[in-house]
Amino acid sequence: MWELFGESDQAFRVVAAGKTIGHRLEVFGLAEDGSVWHNEENAADDWTGWFPFGQRPVLRRIFPTRSTPGLLSLGVNRSWRTYLRVFGAAPDGDAWMNNRTWPSGRWRGWRRFGFVSDWWGRIGGFSDGWMRFGVVSQGLREVVVPATGAAYHVVFGLGVDDTVWINPENVGAEEWRGDERWFGWREFGEGLLLSSLVIGRPDDITIEAIGIAPDNTIWRNSAPYFNNFNLAQWSGWQPFGAPGDRFRAVASLRTGSWDGSESDVFALALDDTIWRRAPGSTDWVQFGAPTDRLSTITPIWNSVFASEVAGTAPDYSTWHAALLPSGQWGPLQPFGWPSEGLRQLAFAEGADRRQHAFGIDPNGTVWHKSQTTPGTWPPP
Repeated sequence: MWELFGESDQAFRVVAAGKTIGHRLEVFGLAEDGSVWHNEENAADDWTGWFPFGQRPVLRRIFPTRSTPGLLSLGVNRSWRTYLRVFGAAPDGDAWMNNRTWPSGRWRGWRRFGFVSDWWGRIGGFSDGWMRFGVVSQGLREVVVPATGAAYHVVFGLGVDDTVWINPENVGAEEWRGDERWFGWREFGEGLLLSSLVIGRPDDITIEAIGIAPDNTIWRNSAPYFNNFNLAQWSGWQPFGAPGDRFRAVASLRTGSWDGSESDVFALALDDTIWRRAPGSTDWVQFGAPTDRLSTITPIWNSVFASEVAGTAPDYSTWHAALLPSGQWGPLQPFGWPSEGLRQLAFAEGADRRQHAFGIDPNGTVWHKSQTTPGTWPPP
């Protein structure tokens, strides 16, 4: 059953979760005032409670806005070195990042994210370069990151004017004290504008971006995973449906390992009905009963590749469906909810492979439930 997840006087609008290299779950919340909060797992089902995330006491006295930027978006993923990073976009269009110095080390604190740094050069020496900011049109309204189930070398951005951007990580650059090097923001849209974007990884050899344009058509762009930093390797944006298909939300599920699989993709139509595009198919097929409606849809990443999807309905009830051993999807079933209902869901897998669900109710309070055993949710 759902339980209150830590006492807090903050009203949250976004919750995100991930797992560190030490298999400890960490949860992050974006409050209505733009501040970010953190809740860590001490041991199985034992948590620290909410505390401010990313504040740097010295900088807070000298540069208040650099210490705790007010954010509009929040994203959590894992670096290629398997530790967590937190990204966000501020109202002025700046992108921000906070990452650990080492997998179990301290957090570095919030830093503006998007410049290219060449001052750390060859082994044993420094170059005479300077830092320069990557120019991002009018700025970003969201930093879009892949799910935390797998490490990636790239993040994406949506501009305030709906332009699409990409920032690859320079994994070959020398690192000092856990610093990360990035190539800087580059336009990724080829003239395409997107109102929303999700990043998936169908298998171990492909990375994909699926976005919804302002006219509610869906588009897809993919690349070999290990060459995703090379824009020439991307397929380019292509329609991902018939001209008459119109959707407002999409979720991409991983389906394979090294077999070249395509994603299992779910989408919500303008009337909140649920649709699915099966791997290898070119058609969208309505999922569930004609009366089924969802406001949000969220994929659940499992290390054993078991597929699940969950969502919140217009009445704030929550629902869940799973891929059965037969290869067919089961029906949408009640997922349980507190009396107030829930309006956003996030999921993360613990060290014992049990999934944990986190949700925000209409009042901004965070709730939590976890599987009893891997793959088994408690009764709603």
